[in-house]
Amino acid sequence: IHNYSVESWRAAIGIVPQDPVLFTGTIAENIAYGHPSATMNEIEEAARHANCDFVWELPHRFHTKIGRDSLSGGQRQRIAIARALLKKPVLLCLDEATSALDALSELRVNEALERILQSQETSTLIVAHR
Repeated sequence: IHNYSVESWRAAIGIVPQDPVLFTGTIAENIAYGHPSATMNEIEEAARHANCDFVWELPHRFHTKIGRDSLSGGQRQRIAIARALLKKPVLLCLDEATSALDALSELRVNEALERILQSQETSTLIVAHR
């Protein structure tokens, strides 16, 4: 562990917190946060893997402007999952990813997580207290 730099650890780990932070900007900018060179195709692919299907129903899709509280809890969580997946992390850490969600939002997030687990493209650490 000591042989790795902090930067290489950060590059290898994707984190989805219990209460993800979204920034004022577009959905695409929020997904690509921390990965500014991401192409629109990469952003859309990460969104598909994270079950962000609601984005395609918005009038401006990925160019829709959002703020901290513009989306539901489940939508924010799925945007955060897409952001983490865009990094293609070696380890994906999910901290209480569904604890504050209603039943339908929890189902959609769990479907996204199941897809991620089945892909076997990343190891996943899930923290849950239920």
